[in-house]
Amino acid sequence: MIYKPKFLKRVKFGLEHRWQKPKDILDEYTFKRKREEYELGIFVKCYKVVGMPKKRNSKVSVKDTFNDDNMVNSYYIKINFIVCSVWVSFTLKDYLGLKA
Repeated sequence: MIYKPKFLKRVKFGLEHRWQKPKDILDEYTFKRKREEYELGIFVKCYKVVGMPKKRNSKVSVKDTFNDDNMVNSYYIKINFIVCSVWVSFTLKDYLGLKA
C-alpha cells in the first residue's frame, strides 16, 4: 500500500506486510521471499533522479535535461519489522516525474 499525501508532493509513504497478496506475477517472487525470511532492521538509500530542467520552455534539449548538474537526490528510508515493513521516500527539489 502506497500513500501519497496531497499537501506533500515530494513524499511517499508505504506499508508492506507478510500476508499481502501480489498484484502480478513479478511481485510473486518478492512476496514469497518475504513470507519465508524474517527481516529486522533499518535501510537507508540515496538515489540520483533527473531534476526539472532549468529552462522550462518547449526548446529544452535532451542534453540539458539529462545533464549531471540537473540531478536531484531522492532519499529512501525503510524500517523492517518481522511481520511488516514501513518506508518513506522523499526529495528536496522537484524532479522530472513529479506531477504537480
